[in-house]
Amino acid sequence: MNPRFFKDINKLSSYVLKNAESYDLISFDLFDTLVVRRMEDPDRVKLPVAEFAAKLASSAGLQKTADEFQRIREEVELAHRVKNGETNPDREASYKQFMREVVELFFNGATDLIDPAEAFDQILKFELAVEKSVIVPRKVMVELMHKLHDLGKTLIIITDIYLTSDYIAELVCHAGIDKYVSEIISSADTFNAKASGAIFPIIKQRHGIEPAHWLHIGDNYISDGLRAAEHGVHSVIITDDGERHRKSIFAHYAKLAERDHFWRGRLIQQLMLPLEKENLECNDLYRLGYGFLGFLISSFVLRIAERVRELGIKRVFFFSREGLLFFDLWKVIAPLVFEENELPDARYLYVSRRALAAPACAHSGLKHLDAHLSLLPPRNRDIRDVARVFGLEVEGLKPYLAKYGLREDTSLNSSFSDWLPENRTKFDAFLSDPQTQTVIKEQTSEAGRLFEEYLEQELFFEYDKVAVVDMGWLGSIQRFLAGSVAHRPDKPDIHGFVFAASRGIPYPGGPDNILEGCVFDKECFDPAGCLVNCVPDLFEEACRAPHPGTIGYTEKEGITVPVFLDENSSERISEIRQDQHFSELQEGIRDSAVSFVRSVRLMHYSFTDLKPWANHLLVMHLAFPKSSEIKMLRWKHHFDDFDGKHSVPFKTRLLLARLWDMPHWVARIPFARSFFYALHMLKSRC
Repeated sequence: MNPRFFKDINKLSSYVLKNAESYDLISFDLFDTLVVRRMEDPDRVKLPVAEFAAKLASSAGLQKTADEFQRIREEVELAHRVKNGETNPDREASYKQFMREVVELFFNGATDLIDPAEAFDQILKFELAVEKSVIVPRKVMVELMHKLHDLGKTLIIITDIYLTSDYIAELVCHAGIDKYVSEIISSADTFNAKASGAIFPIIKQRHGIEPAHWLHIGDNYISDGLRAAEHGVHSVIITDDGERHRKSIFAHYAKLAERDHFWRGRLIQQLMLPLEKENLECNDLYRLGYGFLGFLISSFVLRIAERVRELGIKRVFFFSREGLLFFDLWKVIAPLVFEENELPDARYLYVSRRALAAPACAHSGLKHLDAHLSLLPPRNRDIRDVARVFGLEVEGLKPYLAKYGLREDTSLNSSFSDWLPENRTKFDAFLSDPQTQTVIKEQTSEAGRLFEEYLEQELFFEYDKVAVVDMGWLGSIQRFLAGSVAHRPDKPDIHGFVFAASRGIPYPGGPDNILEGCVFDKECFDPAGCLVNCVPDLFEEACRAPHPGTIGYTEKEGITVPVFLDENSSERISEIRQDQHFSELQEGIRDSAVSFVRSVRLMHYSFTDLKPWANHLLVMHLAFPKSSEIKMLRWKHHFDDFDGKHSVPFKTRLLLARLWDMPHWVARIPFARSFFYALHMLKSRC
C-alpha cells in the first residue's frame, strides 16, 4: 500500500475530505505537518536554552558557560539514546530523564547555591517558551482538522521527539489545535517511534482500529509513509516545495551570518517574517513600519537595554512624546537583556523642549549657547522668538535691550537679509549683563519650581544615576533638564540615550551629563547612520504618542501635573490628522517588536550584530527610496514647538533642500538620489 504524495497542501486537504468516509481514525504528524518552525534546524532552540542555563548559573555565583551546557547536553542525550536503543526499537531519549542529569552535571553538585529540581523546572519552562515562539500552525491543516472533527472523526497526533506527550500538549495548545485532538503520542513516552514503525501496532491495539480505516498524514517519506504502509495504514505525504524553499533561504542566510556580521540583521528579518495564519492583509504603510522602522527602533531599544545593564543604571525615564513608543517597546524588549528580578524601574516623563526651556533658566539664567539654540529654527528671527521659547516677557527686558542698542525686532538670525554681525555681538553682551540675568531668573523661577516638584513626584532624585531616553538630535530636552536641576545637591548623574545625536550645536556634557547616540552619533560619524538626519520629521511623526504635547506645569489638588497643548488649537488638530495617517505605520512598528524579541532570543544577537544591517536599511529606504515610499512616508504635518512665524528666506530654503522635500517623482530622475545623498553627506561632515 504505497503512500500518496501531494506537493499542494490544498489538494491534500481536498483528497482527505473526499475520502474521509473511509476512515474512523486519522493521525497527524506534528512538526512540518500541522505546524512549521520558523527556522530550518530544530536544534537552534538549544542555543538560547544554553544561554539561559549559563545566566541561571551566573545568578547563583557559578562560573559556567553556554558552550559547557551545550556540550554536556549533547553527551548526555546521546548516552540516553544509545542506552534506550539497546532495549527498545528506537534510539530515542526522554527530556525528563536526560535533562535532569544534564542539570546535575552542569551545576556540579552545587546544591547549596541552586536547587537542581528548581533549575530543571526553570530551564524546562524557558525551552517550552522558545519552542512555542518558533512554531506556527499551518492554516490549511488547521481548517482540515476542524472539518474532520465536525465529521466525528477521531484525530490524534503522533510525533518523534524527545519531548514527552505532556510537554507536546502545551505546544499543541499554544498552536490552538488541542480542541480537535483526542490523544497525543510522543516517541519519548515509550521509546517506540514512527521511525521504526513500532508505534503503529501499539496505536492499533490501543484504539482497536483496523488499518484499512486508519489514515496517517505526515511529511517524512520513511517515518510517515513507508513505516505506516508496512502496517497496512493508509498514508498521505506532504512534499511542500515552497516550505523547503523557505527553509533553504533561511539556511543560506544563516551560513552568511556565521561568516559576516552584516547578514545577521538580514537573518533576524527572515525570522521575523509572518508565516501561514500570521499572513494577514495589510497596507504598505504597515509593511514599512514592520520591516523598516520597526527593525530600527527595536534595535535602538535593545541597545538602550544593553547599555543600561552595562552601566548598572536602576531607573530609566522615557521622554514624551516619542518616548511613549520607546517605553512600550522597552517592556517587550528589556526582558531579553535582564532577568525578571533585575529589570530597572522604567517611567514615562511628560516633558518637551518648550516646557523645560524656562525651568532651565530659573537658577542659572539664560546661557549663551541655549539662546543661540533657540535661533536655529529657520522661522525664528529676533528676541521675541527667544522670549517665546524661554517663557520670557519681552516688556520686562526692553530696558536692558535698549542699553545695548537692541530692539525686540532686531534680527539675530543670520539667515535673514537684515541681519548684521554686530547684532550678535550686542546680543551676547546683553546676555552677559548680570541685571539681564536677574530679570530672566525672576521671570522663570515659578516654572523652575513647578518642574522640580514634578520631578520629585516622579522620583527623579532617588538614585545617584539615571538614564533618559529621547528621539534626540541636539539633546535639547536633556540639556534643559540637566540645567534645571544643576543647582541641587541631590541631582543624579544623567546618561542620555537618543536614537540619533546630530550635535548641530555643542552639547554641554560631562561625566555627570552624557549624551549617547545609538543609531547615529556625529562623534562616531558613519555615512549610513547620518541619513536619519535627512528626515528627522519622519521618525518623530512615526513614533509620536497620541496625546498632546506638554507646554508647562501647574498645581492641581496638591500635586504638580503637566499642562498640554489645547486640543482645539490648529496645531493639535493637524497633529491628530497626521497621527491618523501614520496609525498603520506605528501599528507595524509595535507588532514588529514582538517578532524582533522572538528572533533575537533565538539567535542570541546583540545590537552590534544588527547595526550593519540597520545601516543598510537606512541607505535603501532613505538615500535610495522608491518614489512610492517617499509618497507614503512623507509627513503631512509637523509641529515644531520652537519654530516661529517668520517666512523662511529663499536662500535658507534652498540650503535646506533634501530629496524628501521634493515631489516624489524626483526620485525617478537618474542620479537624483545619488546627488542628494552626496549633498547630505557633505553637509553632515561640516
